[in-house]
Amino acid sequence: MIYYDFNQDEGILLVLMEGAITTEDILRNMDFITETTGIPRNLKLVTDFRNADFVSPTSDMEVILKYSAEKSKEFTFIKEAFITATPKSTALAMIYAKETNQSSSYKFKVFSTLESALIWINDLDLVTFREVSFN
Repeated sequence: MIYYDFNQDEGILLVLMEGAITTEDILRNMDFITETTGIPRNLKLVTDFRNADFVSPTSDMEVILKYSAEKSKEFTFIKEAFITATPKSTALAMIYAKETNQSSSYKFKVFSTLESALIWINDLDLVTFREVSFN
């Protein structure tokens, strides 16, 4: 299952993925983000994959990478923080990061906590983040 929450004040789209996630789910997710009215073309994206499991063959990563390259052309810039909890999802995300970060208009980084993902996505340091979060 995939859930979406767009925070207009922060300009961040949060994508929460849970359960068994297939290649088709990921491609539909890219379609949704690209086609939804109101999503900024300079996109800050936080994908929370901590409660999800990629159940498609690892060989499908090539399909995902090609589709992502096509869909990212619809945006001026994408900065995506990807949160994982398992060694398998972290390894797959690192492969994805290696390929997508070669583009100057798509930055992708892997995290294990929402807090660290938000610090990076907002270009904050930890002290500033805590001040913003607790005031």
